[in-house]
Amino acid sequence: MIVIDIDVVAYLLIAGDKTELAQQAWAKDPQWRLPTLWRHELLNVLAAYVRTGGATADDAAAIWRQAIALLGSEEEQPAMEQALLLAAEHQISAYDAQYLALALANMLPMISEDRVLQREFPDVVLSLEEFCSSNPDW
Repeated sequence: MIVIDIDVVAYLLIAGDKTELAQQAWAKDPQWRLPTLWRHELLNVLAAYVRTGGATADDAAAIWRQAIALLGSEEEQPAMEQALLLAAEHQISAYDAQYLALALANMLPMISEDRVLQREFPDVVLSLEEFCSSNPDW
């Protein structure tokens, strides 16, 4: 079981340069945990995808339904006060801090392409590439 940042969810569901890595991560461990915030962030990603011409609204709606089917039952409310403290102490967004708080509370690795998070929390946050090439018992 791993905590997945919204960027990894987007890479899995929207074809791009990191889709193959996201698919490898899914194959390696399909038990992806997310804070409830992920739905709001994915909506924003999909709206931007439509605005920039990457997809039609119908395409985005189909991706939304796919995401809910795959991950809707894997969400958990993080400890919001812990997220606030992490955000303040490490000068990261409260959004990122929610993913991190969830990972820390459950003693799970977090997979994210956010280099600031990788640098600030090297014992918790792995890139997709690091996760996919790491020991299977991670």
